[in-house]
Amino acid sequence: MQTHFLNYPLLTYKLVYFHLWSIVLETMGKGEHLSSYGLLKIVGIKAQFKMGLSKLLLASFPSYTPTIRPDFDPNLSSMNISWLCGFMSADGHFGLRIRKHSKLTLGFNFEPVISISQDGISLITLEYIAKFLGMGKVIKDSPNRTTYMYYLASLKNINHFINKIEVTDIIGQKALDFADFCKGIEIINSKGHFTQEGLNELKTLSSQMNAKRTNFEKN
Repeated sequence: MQTHFLNYPLLTYKLVYFHLWSIVLETMGKGEHLSSYGLLKIVGIKAQFKMGLSKLLLASFPSYTPTIRPDFDPNLSSMNISWLCGFMSADGHFGLRIRKHSKLTLGFNFEPVISISQDGISLITLEYIAKFLGMGKVIKDSPNRTTYMYYLASLKNINHFINKIEVTDIIGQKALDFADFCKGIEIINSKGHFTQEGLNELKTLSSQMNAKRTNFEKN
């Protein structure tokens, strides 16, 4: 696994945790974890991970010294479509938002959205995604949260995005969400969302995507 991520480096803040994890592997490879010094070294590394140390570890190793975190310096210029597809398969979101709209004949409006949320420590990665794709923007997820979001909602740009991504490049459950999302975009492109039949189909698609999904079989 380590070799894979050395050949295909992480581009979010997980890169820092990977470097710390690699130090632990090196320490164990030398057998240093069998000594008090090596064990304290590993505890000091563990302290710099997101979850930190448990109360048990803090009580068991009161004399540990936190290691210094490596700088976050991802090679963002190595970003490509394959990387982005893999990233979105894990952290991306494809949504068909339904909003009531009293001025429309059928009373509803659809807003297709593509987004990726990350903690603020990976903000530069989200900003580079917007630059790499040449579309979308980065916004703060919420005033009370530390997360940011790459956000794409323009129908024109969403069509450009779909043209860049092949359905087969998105994997796992997200591939099913992306396939349903693309079906929804086809309906909207053909103005089908202005008909009752198209509206019903969009509602069905929306109701079975993301956290609402219960069917994980490919059509």
